[in-house]
Amino acid sequence: MVKRDAIIQFCNEYLNIDAFSDYGPKGLQFLGKAEVNKIVTGVSVSRELFAAAAEAQADMILVHHGEFWNNMSQRVDRVRKQRLIILFEHDMTLLGYHLPLDAHREIGNNVLLVQAVGMQVGKEQFGLYEGMEIGALGVHTGLPLGELVSSLEKILATEALVFPFGPDTLKTVGFVSGGGAGDLAEAIDRGLDAFVTGESKESTYHLAKEAGINLIYAHHYNSEKLGIQALGHKLAGQFGIEHQFIDIPCPL
Repeated sequence: MVKRDAIIQFCNEYLNIDAFSDYGPKGLQFLGKAEVNKIVTGVSVSRELFAAAAEAQADMILVHHGEFWNNMSQRVDRVRKQRLIILFEHDMTLLGYHLPLDAHREIGNNVLLVQAVGMQVGKEQFGLYEGMEIGALGVHTGLPLGELVSSLEKILATEALVFPFGPDTLKTVGFVSGGGAGDLAEAIDRGLDAFVTGESKESTYHLAKEAGINLIYAHHYNSEKLGIQALGHKLAGQFGIEHQFIDIPCPL
């Protein structure tokens, strides 16, 4: 058994959460039992995830998309109540790490996406949010567009939406996982060969077409699978506890 608070402190410091302004609370969102033997990781909160974690006899759940967001109601309504009941009944702790997990230079979603498609992480920053680098720049001597797409689809178990408006061979690609469509403008300004993000946005189609840049949408949920899994593996190695990633498929 490992002390719950030791895990929370490690995550908060390792992900440097105090350096980020975010869209909701960072770290602890629901306090459970004081000792942890098994953790479950998942991309997004849901009653299905919480129930699966309880069935797996987890003591702690770590997610990328947590229960509470600044732009959503803070009321415990019927839907939230049903979720929280599971946490109460099984005394499970819930931790949520959003932008700090996107941005991390070792286990962050975007750095891992760059590496997963066979590119190197560039030295220049990409995808800034309030002065912090959330995205990552991928560089290569010449990566075929089809190879990049195939790697994404295989590793993320996704079906990418691809608009091949740019070169067939890629040397520079910008990555911003999740809802990063707004960063397409930066990719265009930087003269990149392609831009990869998760969630599609209608206004980007003609922008990418007219700019001559490849635009790839890997879906919000699927584009953010890697970081939370890597965090779970990190904690398993650091504390000698059991870790299980639970994938709750989402088509968006």
